[in-house]
Amino acid sequence: MKNIYFIQPSSYYGREICLPYASGALAAYAWSIDKIKDNYILADIIYRKDSKEACSEKISEPFLVAFSCYIWNFEHNKLIAKHLKEKFPDAYILFGGHNISNTSSELLDECPYIDFLIHEEGEIPFAELLLALLNEKSLGDVPNLSYRNNGKIIKTENKFYDVEDFPSPYTSGIFDKIMKNSDDIFYGIIETNRGCPYKCVYCDWGRQAKNIRLFPMEKVKKDIEWLSEHKIGYCICADANFGILERDVIISEWLVNSKKNTGYPSKIQFCFTKNSDERVFEINRKMNECGLSKGATISLQTLSEKTLNDICRTNMTFSHYTDLVRKYNEAGIFTYTDMILGLPGETFESFTNGIGKLFEAGQHSSVNIFNCEMLINARLSQKAMINEHKIKFAKCSLNRHHTELGIETEENNSVIISTKDMNEKEWIDANIFVAVTGAFHNLGLLQCFAIYLFNEFGVGYTEFYLLLLDHFKNNPQSVAGKIYYNLHRKLSDVTENLGSCETLLPEFGNVNWPVEEWFFLQTVKNFDEFFIEITDFLKSFEISSEIFDNLLVYQKKMIKRPCVSKFSFNIGYDFPQYFNNIYNGKISPLEKKDLTIIINDYNSKNNYSDYARETVWYGRKGGRIMYKEEMEIIVNTTE
Repeated sequence: MKNIYFIQPSSYYGREICLPYASGALAAYAWSIDKIKDNYILADIIYRKDSKEACSEKISEPFLVAFSCYIWNFEHNKLIAKHLKEKFPDAYILFGGHNISNTSSELLDECPYIDFLIHEEGEIPFAELLLALLNEKSLGDVPNLSYRNNGKIIKTENKFYDVEDFPSPYTSGIFDKIMKNSDDIFYGIIETNRGCPYKCVYCDWGRQAKNIRLFPMEKVKKDIEWLSEHKIGYCICADANFGILERDVIISEWLVNSKKNTGYPSKIQFCFTKNSDERVFEINRKMNECGLSKGATISLQTLSEKTLNDICRTNMTFSHYTDLVRKYNEAGIFTYTDMILGLPGETFESFTNGIGKLFEAGQHSSVNIFNCEMLINARLSQKAMINEHKIKFAKCSLNRHHTELGIETEENNSVIISTKDMNEKEWIDANIFVAVTGAFHNLGLLQCFAIYLFNEFGVGYTEFYLLLLDHFKNNPQSVAGKIYYNLHRKLSDVTENLGSCETLLPEFGNVNWPVEEWFFLQTVKNFDEFFIEITDFLKSFEISSEIFDNLLVYQKKMIKRPCVSKFSFNIGYDFPQYFNNIYNGKISPLEKKDLTIIINDYNSKNNYSDYARETVWYGRKGGRIMYKEEMEIIVNTTE
């Protein structure tokens, strides 16, 4: 019997780590074949980012070690593979996964310690490779494979398998050993279908549009039951477009019933179909009612028509987007909108104006901005597209938000820093705009002022935040000015291939923070000083002094801070109702009313590390950084 090992290392998110689903899926299919079961032992699946020494200690007499590769573990995998080849020179080393080019075998030239590459989807090629190594067939007959033959690199033909019924790694027992022997807190992957009908050039799903393959409903149901029985709290759905199919409503009902009956899964995150409709709303409504939802994604990626054309994407109409945001807000369902910075066709003006339009549409809770990355199997990474759009990219440390620091190997990615439509200086300025709008609008530091000025004075959101950026730039010794220049320096280093997009704050915990949280946390730590410094800027908009004074009090008091749990304050205007109406798409006059607002925050955190993790990181996707449920309002009368 020959020992087979899988290595699919992941980073910890807080206290959780992902079950190695991709490796499990390959193993489940392979060990459903009698010939493989009779000749090979699934010795182990290694899922932690251990040191090379710690990893090799877990491996004994390997026949083949298979690595599952993506951008978050690729360099680590190469380091481990090289070490294993030195320690076990007769063992075969196999690399597969999304970070392996589907069209090139160059990695074998770069890494002589790798024996095989699997391109494209891996279940069937992996099983056929194991059979070939038993001399059941020739390596040349194994599809989607690269290997060496007498010093020459051979790549076989890529083949697409239209399989809809692979065995489940959960119910086939692949993870039983891991679950029995580990004290880690796992999160799981749910896969109900494969494929994506869209052709977005920045995505490695969009390299060639494929029909969606539907996995059997009975398999999906049993996977949900397994996750529930094993108390897997957090899950991610791997479907590219959940909600695109009518049957997704049934699947969501199974998840809801599982949560109600067992408490598990406790939360699930979806990538919903991009043209969201009534079906997606109903799915989110039901999951929100039982606390299962992580929020509804209403993704646009860009509002530039030129960019949409360049990236082969079609968005919903903006009026439909606005209606959806209002509908979700009225139902009390948290939403977030994803956008990408650095896409072809996008200018600094179109990008910043696009974010302002999202705020105008009522998306005040969460706009997530991602720098465009050059994924190896995305069409955007092809030379023709790079030349056409004059794309320049920088290689820097992989910027994975909320991952723990101190991993032995540094992972890298390639971030677009300029195109023919946005130069490097504009890319830097756009990233800082992202940080500021995220910290001061979506996370709330100046959200009340921005909304009030837009609705009462006609000051556009983009205009307001560009003016705020100028204020920080012109006051380099202020709290926010220092943060601004530190970020500018960091981003400038990235464009020179000297730095990283990572934003670290050791005093807030050993994780990498998204840039808006990085800006927010530093500002909160100097909260009172910041608001003293920003007052003159806010007064420059000439809000009447009485309203201004009340609004400033309300704005400051609405932000959750560490070591603050119970307090009350008085204001002379009904800001709670005013802003609540705006969040729900209704405009109403600000009423003068004597109010006492009492805050009882029973989940207040007593140190900055817990506050950063649980209030800011965990709380932002539920809109829980500003006080809502914790607020009691008393109307004071003269009687």
